[in-house]
Amino acid sequence: MISILYVDDEESLLEVGKLFLERSGQFSVDVIASATEALDLLATREYDAIISDYQMPVMDGIEFLKKVRSSGKTIPFILFSGRGREEIVIQALNEGADFYLQKGGEPLAQFTELSFKVRHAVQKRWAESRLREHERREADIINFLPDPTFAIDKAGTVITWNRAMEEITGIRPAEILGKDRYEHAMAFYHERRPMLADLILSPDARYEEEHYLYTIHGNRVLTAETTFQKPDGTPVHIWGKASLLLDGNGLVAGAIESIRDITEQKKAEKELRAAYDELSAAEQEQRSQFQELARSAQLIQENEENFRQLVETAPDPIYIIAGDRFAYVNPAMVRLMGAASAQELLHTSLFDRIHPSCHGDIHGRARTVIEERRPAGLKETVYIRMDGTPIDIESSIAPFRYHGEPAGLVILRDITRRKRAEQQLKESEEKYRDLVETADNIILKWDKTGTITFANGYAAQFFGYSRDEIVGKPVMGTIVPPTESGSEKDLQQMIADIIRHPERYTTNENENITRDGRRVWIQWHNRPLFDGNGEFAGLFSIGADVTEKRKEKQELFENEQCLTSIYNTVADAIFQLAVEPGGQYRFTSVNRAFSLITGIPPGRVIGKTVEEVIPPESLSFVREKYHKAIETRALVRWEETSMYPSGMLTGEISIAPIFDKDGTCTHLVGSAHDITDRKKSEQALRETEAEYRSIFAAESDGIAVVDQATGTILDCNEALALMHGYGREELLGQPITALSAESDATKLAINQATPSIRDRYHKRKDGSVFPVEITVNATTLKGREVLIGALRDVTGIRRAEEELRQANRSLALLTNVTRHDINNQLVALNGFLELLHEKVKDPSLEMYFAWLSQVSTRIASMIQFASTYETVRKPDLVWQDLHTLVQTAVRQVSLGKIAVKNEIPTGVEIFSDPMLLKVIYNLVENAVRYGGSTLSILRFYLVDRDGHNIIVCEDDGAGVPYENKERIFDRGFGKNTGLGLFLAREILSLTGITIRETGEPGKGARFEIAVPKGSFRFDGKP
Repeated sequence: MISILYVDDEESLLEVGKLFLERSGQFSVDVIASATEALDLLATREYDAIISDYQMPVMDGIEFLKKVRSSGKTIPFILFSGRGREEIVIQALNEGADFYLQKGGEPLAQFTELSFKVRHAVQKRWAESRLREHERREADIINFLPDPTFAIDKAGTVITWNRAMEEITGIRPAEILGKDRYEHAMAFYHERRPMLADLILSPDARYEEEHYLYTIHGNRVLTAETTFQKPDGTPVHIWGKASLLLDGNGLVAGAIESIRDITEQKKAEKELRAAYDELSAAEQEQRSQFQELARSAQLIQENEENFRQLVETAPDPIYIIAGDRFAYVNPAMVRLMGAASAQELLHTSLFDRIHPSCHGDIHGRARTVIEERRPAGLKETVYIRMDGTPIDIESSIAPFRYHGEPAGLVILRDITRRKRAEQQLKESEEKYRDLVETADNIILKWDKTGTITFANGYAAQFFGYSRDEIVGKPVMGTIVPPTESGSEKDLQQMIADIIRHPERYTTNENENITRDGRRVWIQWHNRPLFDGNGEFAGLFSIGADVTEKRKEKQELFENEQCLTSIYNTVADAIFQLAVEPGGQYRFTSVNRAFSLITGIPPGRVIGKTVEEVIPPESLSFVREKYHKAIETRALVRWEETSMYPSGMLTGEISIAPIFDKDGTCTHLVGSAHDITDRKKSEQALRETEAEYRSIFAAESDGIAVVDQATGTILDCNEALALMHGYGREELLGQPITALSAESDATKLAINQATPSIRDRYHKRKDGSVFPVEITVNATTLKGREVLIGALRDVTGIRRAEEELRQANRSLALLTNVTRHDINNQLVALNGFLELLHEKVKDPSLEMYFAWLSQVSTRIASMIQFASTYETVRKPDLVWQDLHTLVQTAVRQVSLGKIAVKNEIPTGVEIFSDPMLLKVIYNLVENAVRYGGSTLSILRFYLVDRDGHNIIVCEDDGAGVPYENKERIFDRGFGKNTGLGLFLAREILSLTGITIRETGEPGKGARFEIAVPKGSFRFDGKP
């Protein structure tokens, strides 16, 4: 039986509510008349749910809800009130209410719905509690995994982030959980990009090929390798495995990914393959082990049974230690220890299998795990097989509970071969270095990821690094810049192409960079390197510095291009004339600007005489200037206006003579600066200033021109002077603050150039104060930053507005109190009427019961309409998040098996009446009520139609007949109250938003809400 605490200040409602709820035998209801008394009662006993009225004396329902939630109680809370304003609904849900139910309507249906919501809320809370316990156990298992592991849901939101992930990334779960838009990738790649978990949900073969190596697709499993750089530039090579997560119905709910840092392993493999071919067998075995590990990692599943199956089949040895005894060993552990069976190890001492030199360390790690309940990281240890043979082991241990007792879960990895390979690599490396250490050339080796794996002493010194510093760094950014100087050639693309097609780059020449930023050119001779399987593994490169050679060639080329570039890029027209015998002048060259300005193509100028190019009316004047320049042997300037194909042009012309060694003028070089637009602008400015003066003087509003830097009035019209009781001449030169009754606010507005001020108080010469509206425009006037302000006396407007507000406030208070009291009594009346109907079974009275019920319903509908319509008619427009509004409205409707898809992106906001939530609620409620038996899905999404934003709400139900598509928005139309869609259109019309129904009958309803420009924004931007 579900225990309920019902709180309401109306005793009659408490009585009828208790009777209705306890009739089914499923509920036990305690009633109490005030929220303060309810809080005292909650401190002494527990309830399964709370039902509370909203409007109560001393403490209303919202405050009561806050008190309950602040005490730490998560008990289901249903607000059952006669107040139906949307802001109350939103506030209640935001404060933690499970449901909001408005009083009124048919009592049996209403209390049946109330009973359903109570059962639903209680069962949901019980289910959430069981789910949290299940999720906690799963989280513990994932946290104990030694490999970094995270999980995302289908939307890409991070839902799990284990301790190993926190250790490797430095990001705590609290900082990442709930984040989406590839936030999890930022921890590794420092950019938003898909990881394996994203790719298994949304496959992208091309992306996998470009960003991952050794990709393997299994049954709901994806494994691959990739590389990235840490913030300090250190390259990291990782192996990752992703698997689909399924919900209880077997449908995909998300994906989980485990990551293992295999940088050192890959480095050892690559160096070993490149140094000596004879180690290929060992490398092949390492690869086989790696692939076996990748296949076994596919066995990670959602529950404990699958986890045990993973342990049983894992290639890595795993055991559970309780105290210092083996409590469980998997088959791999039996094989590693050389035991005949698991029984030979179980219940024996762990220290029998640990080398004595490692006993002390084992004690410390066991204490960390068992007593402190913290995992211990990877550690190398020497174990003893059953035959006494020592083996090198890498182990990790995490806290675990085995049969309810504290224990440790230990995962081992045999690193004997790796140790042997590391030793062989160390010995071979010494021999290899002797071969190249004395070379005078740059010698490098780099792998197929672009990472430098070897550099001789000369190479390290040449690039400005020590050998330890350069090895392990990527060639890109270390010795190769992103782009080539001058040509901007993409060198990163070149390096990628060398790796893909090494046979094409046996020799190449490119720009490199030293540690101090110096650019150098190297001629490279490259030889591809292959591993034991004949696969490309990297390159062996020998380089020679050719910087000086290239510099000499480049300087010669740049000198040739310099003059041509300057000549053709200046904005002024430049031309050259040959001075010929007989006083003739012939064009030998013109730049690009000459043709653009005059409209004459170069082919019609070069080789022509001045008589063939210069307009006849200007020719004699121009020839005179040419002659003067030659005679004075000096630069000559003049201003000229002439008609050219491009139009009438005015230019500032300069001409200079060029003389040979004998003193003979051989050429003239000239330039022309086009000032045509400047001349037109000067004339237009003179005309505009005259027009401005006439408007300025005739304007009825006061206008002032104020120096923004000093706040001084530079100019004003007569209207401004009369408004303030001054003569115009008295105001010129005075600070604008002399007219303001709020001088500090005026100074701030001048400094910020505030464009519009609705309310500001000014003062007249006689000291009287009056309100004004101000519009300001910032501009530049005669080289000075000024503000031009228009002032309007709004004394009469403000007085009328205040009187209207006072009248509306009084009327709203009266109608609100009256509606609330009537509605409460109506609920009680309906409740007792329903009980009376059940007790009096007289057929002759059925007509009167039906009549009374209809009258009550009509009264409730009238009250609800009056309340809603009053709110619609006094909007307070705000920006509202559309995605959140849809989610909130959907929670208020009982959907049954109907699925709702909210495809509206987060961050989309609409500037509208707060009752926009009511509109969306009505659309959802209408779909559920009238969609019919075929209704299974309801979608909300956005459409961009010719630059207009359309909100679409569509379903797959019965649809709306063609003849009713407009009538459904009429008041009174429909099977219920007939107010829902009527009010929806009224609410939307207040902000210019329109709604229409465009669905196809029989295939579903489709409502399109068109939002005007200016009322829609995304992430704060229009």
